[in-house]
Amino acid sequence: MKVRRITVVGCGLIGASFALASRRCLPDVRIAGWDSSSMALNRALERGIIDELDEAIAGEQVSASDLIYLAMPVGEIRSFLQKRGAQVAGGAIVTDAGSIKSAVCETALNYLPEDRFFVGGHPVAGSHLTGLEHSRANFLRQGAVCVD
Repeated sequence: MKVRRITVVGCGLIGASFALASRRCLPDVRIAGWDSSSMALNRALERGIIDELDEAIAGEQVSASDLIYLAMPVGEIRSFLQKRGAQVAGGAIVTDAGSIKSAVCETALNYLPEDRFFVGGHPVAGSHLTGLEHSRANFLRQGAVCVD
């Protein structure tokens, strides 16, 4: 599968760092973003962390992204899967940065349509700093542990 477009849902420290790392590793891929905070989305656009908003998710249509990265608290990840799982394109991969896998995986199994693929993950990374201002491409560095 060739990834042409990634949507990062949750443009804080982890989501923005994932977007920056994706841009470094996959320079031809478009990176879209979606966040419940319009301020975070605008800052991500201004800083070039994302190329565009994922208007489909905001407008309750099907996203054109091949990969959806969910970088929010576990409850919000589960809510996204429940309310917006049908907005993931057929054949797309969904992964997450949540710390509790059983609840997230169960929700994905119950709410994502069958032709969408969920790969649960949790990057073993963190900081006392928060927000996209502290994001960096090497925060989720190559070769680092990621629990899946």
